[in-house]
Amino acid sequence: MIVGATQLDIDIHAIFTRKGECKTGFERDNQTREHAMLVKTVDFRYLVVLISKMDDPTVNWDQVRYG
Repeated sequence: MIVGATQLDIDIHAIFTRKGECKTGFERDNQTREHAMLVKTVDFRYLVVLISKMDDPTVNWDQVRYG
C-alpha cells in the first residue's frame, strides 16, 4: 500500500464528525492518525478532506461554525 501511495498526487481523507468518532480516530494507533502521518510523510500534492455525518444530532451543525 505504501509503495502505491507514494506514486499518487492526491489523497482523499474522510473524517467522521459524530461525537467521539473524530477524536477517537486521532488517538494513538488509530487509522485517522496513521493516515494523517502518512500524508505528511509522502508529501501529496493535493489533500481533500471529506467531512462526513454532519447531519448527526451530536454534531450541532451551525453555519457560522462550519460554513
